[in-house]
Amino acid sequence: VLYLQGGPGFESPRPTSLGDGFVQALLQGSSAFDAVYLLDQRGTGLSTPVSVESLEGMAEEERVPYLRCFRADSIVRDAEMARRAMFPGNAKWSLLGQSFGGFCSVTYLSLFPDALNMVLLTGGIPPCLTGVPPTPALAGAKEGAGPSIAEAVYARTFSRVRRQMDLFYEVYPGDEEVLRNVVLAILDAGDKGVSLLDGSRLTLDTLQMAGISFLGASGGFARLHYLLERAFDSPAVPFTPAPPTEDVSARDPALPPPPKKLSAWFIRHVIGALGFDSNPLYALLHEACYADGAAGPAGAAASQWAALRVRAAT
Repeated sequence: VLYLQGGPGFESPRPTSLGDGFVQALLQGSSAFDAVYLLDQRGTGLSTPVSVESLEGMAEEERVPYLRCFRADSIVRDAEMARRAMFPGNAKWSLLGQSFGGFCSVTYLSLFPDALNMVLLTGGIPPCLTGVPPTPALAGAKEGAGPSIAEAVYARTFSRVRRQMDLFYEVYPGDEEVLRNVVLAILDAGDKGVSLLDGSRLTLDTLQMAGISFLGASGGFARLHYLLERAFDSPAVPFTPAPPTEDVSARDPALPPPPKKLSAWFIRHVIGALGFDSNPLYALLHEACYADGAAGPAGAAASQWAALRVRAAT
């Protein structure tokens, strides 16, 4: 069985033992496979990884044609070439596709169905235009182009995110005020956001994008709660014993609250939840993987920055 990793743009996991999660499940039991193959999809891991540095070394007109080489159809052709080279007698294999790996698996079924015994999908069924109600035209859409499948996906995604946030506040009601204060601290810092010493910046966009690591993942609510526990630096106050006659419980209510600023620990962990710097293909190709290349007239299938447009409309 070939395991196809989610992404796009992430390398295959490196199990440290046969007891690791899905590997153990695939190799044991009554329906066990003989072997699990882990593929670094092109542009990731040890398969000529795409990096910020490698893209910076290209001329602008070279980047888009280069990035077109990392789509699901190319990944599938790589895998099929490997199967033919490894297995004598053109033996078939099976697939386990996780998230974007499921998109690749369905592409594999479309291109080389006779190469496969079975296909297992986990959270990775690609959408298609069939049966999807049309979405209203959004500002910024290319004139004459029909709605892209990405618009329908994002419209449903934003609605789901709102429901997840409401659920998070039900579980951790005290965090609503903390998160509101985080947003205010970011806005107070101006357009460039809150900066760290190394130049990293936390903006409102970054904070919202980090939700992908917390709102839709197992244990994500708890991780977000623990992250917000250390959102702010406590002011350093030297310990000075109060005189016995001083009422330490009294505090002038007219005084402003102690100054608070976002902690470097919090900023670093929020930025680290994204991974765009180490795996840029994810940021560059994620929306494009929802495009349906066979959709009607030229231009109708292009996503045209659907996430930004749907976000603005909602």
